[in-house]
Amino acid sequence: MERVIFESDAKLVGDALHSSKTNILEFGFIITTCKACLLQDGFFKVCYVKRQANKVAHALAKASCSQASPLVWFSPPCFLDVLLSEDLYSLSNES
Repeated sequence: MERVIFESDAKLVGDALHSSKTNILEFGFIITTCKACLLQDGFFKVCYVKRQANKVAHALAKASCSQASPLVWFSPPCFLDVLLSEDLYSLSNES
């Protein structure tokens, strides 16, 4: 399996996935289950990104939720062209 990077704009979730503390609430059970799934392969990284930098993920999630059946993309959908260009432009201006 290739290395997978999960980006989340939910800092609480990212922090919980990196924490060794156990939470007995429902949130803790979900996090424990996620950790167990992720650790099966070990080729992953979870990181926090600001919501403003997560426009592509938001657009993909919104598009998939609007469909009756699951969607699989093998290349970026055309509606992401503008967002991907904006991301590349902002990355090139950071340095």
